[in-house]
Amino acid sequence: MKKKIIGLIVGITIVLSFFSVSLSIKRICVKTISDYNISPNISNRIGDIIFDDFQHLNNQQLLNMQSDIKRSASLYKLNSDYFDSSIDYILNNQNITINQNHVDEFYNDIVDIVEKRLNKTLTSKQVISLKKNLKKNINFEQLFKQKIKVLKNRISSKGKLMIRIYRVLHSLLFKVILISGYLILSFLLLENSSSSFFIFLQGISYFISFILDIILINMIQNNSYYLSTHLLGQKVTIDTSFLHVLSFIYLAISLVLMIIVYLKTFKDK
Repeated sequence: MKKKIIGLIVGITIVLSFFSVSLSIKRICVKTISDYNISPNISNRIGDIIFDDFQHLNNQQLLNMQSDIKRSASLYKLNSDYFDSSIDYILNNQNITINQNHVDEFYNDIVDIVEKRLNKTLTSKQVISLKKNLKKNINFEQLFKQKIKVLKNRISSKGKLMIRIYRVLHSLLFKVILISGYLILSFLLLENSSSSFFIFLQGISYFISFILDIILINMIQNNSYYLSTHLLGQKVTIDTSFLHVLSFIYLAISLVLMIIVYLKTFKDK
């Protein structure tokens, strides 16, 4: 019985760790690639375009706008399109495509950012002029094609293997398997323990998963130059912030479960 429970805890812990990786791996990849490859390029170009339209801007206002653009959700979507197209082109030589709705959303966000930093509403004429200049000077499809073709030439055979592993880890099927595995293992654990002990063991599983995620984060950061060299052909620091967030969510769940067990035990006494 003891060995069975230990085995179930180990199984749940492994499933939880893989699930956090599955949820965070795309964000890690997109954030890393965009921070060093796409976002700086785009924000600098847009900064020049905005300055051409609004020459009364001071340097600080322009820098604030560029910073807002880099952090915008719409630019993340474009970076995600770039990443997906990169994988399809590198592995299967598929056509490089971009979601035009994401481009339009990005242009609208730029208008909002300019209005926010200028602290005024732009006229219809100013909005049309700004969007026209953006479309004229930034061809996302062409930019993506240039970057992706360079990336394909730089990536190593190990990098291609890493991309295939990424596809498995990020796939919906893999997530469904993990969730199903978690539910089955949890049901078996509940069958072999009391309700209080079950909650306690779940808390232990989440805490161990938190530890494993922290170890994994340190491993990624310590080997970021090796990984990025094979994937991008250049040494960059890999952004693991989202995995950090998920790991601390596991820690919070673990603490909540432990508190529930403590209160339940205290109440029973």
